[in-house]
Amino acid sequence: MDDDAALGAAAGWHVHANLPLFYGFWGDCFNMYRDSSGHAGYEILREWKLRLCRKRTDLASLLPEKSSLDVTTEPFFVYSSNVDAHFHRLFAQNEVYEIHGTTEARYVAWEAAVEEVSKVIKVPSVRMECEMVARDIQCKTQSTDQLRHIRINPTDIDGDDDTASPALRQIQSTGLAALMAIAKHMDTATATM
Repeated sequence: MDDDAALGAAAGWHVHANLPLFYGFWGDCFNMYRDSSGHAGYEILREWKLRLCRKRTDLASLLPEKSSLDVTTEPFFVYSSNVDAHFHRLFAQNEVYEIHGTTEARYVAWEAAVEEVSKVIKVPSVRMECEMVARDIQCKTQSTDQLRHIRINPTDIDGDDDTASPALRQIQSTGLAALMAIAKHMDTATATM
């Protein structure tokens, strides 16, 4: 199945127009993701989380008075557009936020009303949502300089200006290669301290 056919099969309208195609596509995705194991990058992220939590400071001043159990109070969370559900294998439920949901749990209904998919712009709703979340967090933590929004993309960075925000870092690479390089740099820096 080519990319255009896969995108068409994934479209929600197939639930009504071609139910066997829709369930066949998502059933295949579901089984493939469930049967596969995540790459070493997931473990690298888990190690970073543990490292951050060991250095944890009191976050009470940054949290609303009534904090939901659905929201982590740890200084780490994952915000992802991956649908493979692999983050849930290494992180607590309240530490993983998924813009699309996963093959295990479909994304929230509100996104269906605002989702934009185009061959010209690569799913701008995901990118815009991530940027809005990063801006919100940056505004709330600006005085403490806590946020780092790392965007890893194997294709062109599309001329984005990562100097516009001190919290944004862009890396043209694959996820695993970038995480391994960052981890190596962090380990080297820690060893020389």
